[in-house]
Amino acid sequence: MEKIELLKSQSNSLFNSRNNLVALWQELAENFYPERATFTAQREPGAEFASNLETSYPILARRDLGNQIGGMLRPTNKDWFKIVKRYEANLDDAGKKWLEWASKIQKRAMYDPVAMFTRATKEGDHD
Repeated sequence: MEKIELLKSQSNSLFNSRNNLVALWQELAENFYPERATFTAQREPGAEFASNLETSYPILARRDLGNQIGGMLRPTNKDWFKIVKRYEANLDDAGKKWLEWASKIQKRAMYDPVAMFTRATKEGDHD
C-alpha cells in the first residue's frame, strides 16, 4: 500500500509542477493558434473568437509555417516514402517488386479519405 501512496504523491507533484508550463502553452496558443487554445480554458459556443488579438499576423505566420513543413516533408507531386529492407544487397528482383507493390498499397491506405491521414498530419504540422 505504501508504494501506491508514494506513486500517487509523485504523480500529483509532477502534475502540479507542470501548471506553469500548461499556462505558457495556453498563452502561446491564444496568440498563434486560437482554435486549439484549450489547455486551461474551454470556449463556449457563441463566445468571441480570438478577440484578444490586435492583428492576425501571428495566426497567418503559424499557418504559413505549418503549411511549409507539410510541403517539405510530404510533397504531393512525388513519392516521399518507400518500404525498404535494411540490407538490400541480398534482395532479388522478386523481393524488390514486392517492396514496390507494398509501398503503393501503403500509400493508397494512407491517402484513403477514410484514414484522414492528410488532416492528421496537417494538424501535427501546425501543432
